[in-house]
Parts: sequence; structure tokens; C-alpha cells
Amino acid sequence: MPGPTTRAARPRTQDRGGGPPESFRAHVGRALGAGATPAETRAAVRATAPFRMTRTWRALHVLDTLLAEQEGSAGDA
Repeated sequence: MPGPTTRAARPRTQDRGGGPPESFRAHVGRALGAGATPAETRAAVRATAPFRMTRTWRALHVLDTLLAEQEGSAGDA
């Protein structure tokens, strides 16, 4: 028997408008720029887990990368 073929049943690899890394980078930048700490930003992402666990998991990986990049940039200054 073939698998699901409807659009809703297929996994989405990107959100509209650029995909998770690009749009998420903008949101993280805005949150940190507004004064949120890395821990607060991570907690906000984790709060979405009951709604979209896979997306939350991906977002946490992107967040870790972005925070590491930010720490590296701060160390270079």
C-alpha cells in the first residue's frame, strides 16, 4: 500500500519565506538584541515542544550554532 500523498501528510523541510535557519536567525537576533539572554531564548524555543517537537529540536540545534557564532564574534572583538 502506498504512503500518504496529501500535502499535509508530507514532511516540510522548510517554512515559507526562507526556511528555518534564515527566519530563525532573524528571530534569535531580535530576541537577543532586545535583551533576552541565551538561556531565556532557549527556554522560549523549548516552550514550543508540545506543538511541534521536530521543529523545536531543529530550532534548538540552529540556536546552539547561532549562540556559538555570537560567542566567537564577541571573543574576536
